[in-house]
Amino acid sequence: MAGAIAGSLVLAGCVTQTTYERAPVAGVKTESLARTLSDAGFAIFKAGGDDANLAVSPVSIGVAFGMLKAGATGPVDAALDEVFHYPASGQELLKQFNALDLATSSEAGDGAKNAKGDTVDLPIVTIANRAFIDKGFDVRADYLESIHSYFGADAVAAPLSTDAVASRALIDGWVKEQTRGLVPKIMPEDQPTPDSRLVLVNATYLKAQWNTPFDASLTNDGEFHLADGSTTTAKFMWGTLETPYVNGDDFVSATLPYVGDLEMVVVVPKDGAFDDVQSRLSQSFLDDLDAAKATGLVAVQLPKFDVQSKVNLRDTIENGLGVTGLFDVEGLDGIAPKLLVDSAVHATHVIVDEDGTEAGAATALDVAASGMPLYDAELHADRPFLYVIRNPETGAVLFVGRYTDPSA
Repeated sequence: MAGAIAGSLVLAGCVTQTTYERAPVAGVKTESLARTLSDAGFAIFKAGGDDANLAVSPVSIGVAFGMLKAGATGPVDAALDEVFHYPASGQELLKQFNALDLATSSEAGDGAKNAKGDTVDLPIVTIANRAFIDKGFDVRADYLESIHSYFGADAVAAPLSTDAVASRALIDGWVKEQTRGLVPKIMPEDQPTPDSRLVLVNATYLKAQWNTPFDASLTNDGEFHLADGSTTTAKFMWGTLETPYVNGDDFVSATLPYVGDLEMVVVVPKDGAFDDVQSRLSQSFLDDLDAAKATGLVAVQLPKFDVQSKVNLRDTIENGLGVTGLFDVEGLDGIAPKLLVDSAVHATHVIVDEDGTEAGAATALDVAASGMPLYDAELHADRPFLYVIRNPETGAVLFVGRYTDPSA
C-alpha cells in the first residue's frame, strides 16, 4: 500500500489520463489524526439532529474536509482547525491523512476462519475521493497534485455552473457506484448552483462479517422499549460469545468483533440514562471503555436494522457546534482565488443482520464564487442504544450511530 498507486486526472473534457503516485507512508503515525477526526465526528453526530435512528461516518466527513483543508487559508483554515483540532499542519498533516486512508482501507483477501470455523471474506473498507470541477474553471495545479498524492483523489470536469441536473447525475452516480448502491444520492436538489466551481466528494464503504455470526433460526420478534416508556416491535438476533464487556454504572457495553481487524462497540444505556450517556460519547469515552473492559461470556440481544440518514453539515457545524468562518467566507486561495464553501452534506446507510454489517457513507462539499446460563455480562439492546464501528489498530471510527425506534 505504501508504493505507487495509479490514478487519473480528467479535466475540461480531456481524455488523456495522467498517472500519479500516492505519497509514501513509511514512519508516518496516524493515531492522533484518527482521534481528532473521531472526536469531531462524535460532536457532529451529537449535534446532527433529532432523527430517532441516526448514523454518521467520522472518517468520511473528516477526509472530505481534509481535502478542503489542503487548500484552505485565512478564516476558513482557522474554522477547520476549530472543528477538527488537527494534530499537525501543512504537509505533515497531509501525510497523516494519506497514511490513515491507506491503513484503514482494505480489500477482501483469501478469507479467514470465523469463530465457527467457517472461512469467510475479510472486511472490505474502501475510501474513495473525487473532485468535480466546473468546466473551464482553473484550479491550482499544486492543489490537484496534493489531493492526488495524499487523498488518492482524481478530478473530473462537470458542468456545475451550467447544468445542475447533469452534474447531480454525474456526482450521484459516482457515489452510488463507490458505495455499492447503499447511497444512491448525495447532492441536494438545489445544488450545484450557477456559482458552483468545485464539489469535493468522499465515499466510504464497509462490508464485514461477524466473527461469531448470529443463528438466523433464533431471530424473532420482541419488544423494544422506547425512551418515553412505550414499546414497539423489533426483530431481535440472539447469541453468546466470549468478548470484552463493561458493566458501567449507567450502561452496559460489549464489543462485537468482525472477522479481521474491525469491531462494533455497542453501548446500551440503562433506563433514563440515554441522553446523559450519549452526551459523554467521545474518544475519551472509548478510551475509558477500553481501560475498564473485562473479557467474559456475554449474552447478546441485538435488533436487525437498516438505517439511512442525511445530515446538513453546514447547519450542524454553524448552529450545532457554533463554529463560524467556514461557510460563505473567502479563504480557499490554495485552490483558486475568491472561493467559498457554500454547502456540505452527509449521507449514510447502515445494515446490520445475522451475518454482519454493510454500510456506506458519502460527504459532499460544494465550493462556490447489541437468564439462561450465568453470564459475565448481558447486553440487551431492547431499548435505545449507541454503536461505534472502528478499526482498533488505527483508531479510526468508521461509523457512529444511535438506534432508538425500530418503527421510525
